[in-house]
Amino acid sequence: MYRFVQLLFFIGAMALGSQIMAQELSNEEREAEKEQARLQRQKNKEYIKIAWKQPYPNPYKAALSSMILPGVGQIYNKRYWKAPIVWGGFYGLVVAVKFNKDYRQRFETAYELQLADKPHEFTGIINDSETLRRYRNKYDKQLQTTYVGFVALYALNVIDAYVDAHLKNFDIGDDLGFSISPVSSSGIGLGIRLNTKY
Repeated sequence: MYRFVQLLFFIGAMALGSQIMAQELSNEEREAEKEQARLQRQKNKEYIKIAWKQPYPNPYKAALSSMILPGVGQIYNKRYWKAPIVWGGFYGLVVAVKFNKDYRQRFETAYELQLADKPHEFTGIINDSETLRRYRNKYDKQLQTTYVGFVALYALNVIDAYVDAHLKNFDIGDDLGFSISPVSSSGIGLGIRLNTKY
């Protein structure tokens, strides 16, 4: 019985709530709202004029610059601090390639000499041909992984320049916001209105 009364009360509140009208604004309040809206539109127009005068970077030019020479797209976007990171990443990969190539070659030579029963630089340290082969394969795999790192860093460099140029004019001001408020309708139901302010 208690649940039934609650249900009737809820249905009645919904039916009556849809018939409730908002209070009427006075002429002075309407004029004040119109003036405030006019000032806001004028402020937005001035902001747009200023925004269009600023020289934003071209995303395609930034990406092309980074494709030709890694790091140049970041400089084009005036993100000077990112270029040394890109260059340092490529330098680290070049060092890794040289290291892995040298060790792979050393173990390859030692492996071939071990199979021919000739002395090599690891004689007395590693006398098993299977161990030499494993080390050769290990450095070969690391070398291939380093090449994949080159491709990944190159792609990341180009994508970063492109996205950074796109987001250069993204507004992160304090006047962004939204509000949630209920909406009245002529029918029975619930609604939510979302107001955004830019």
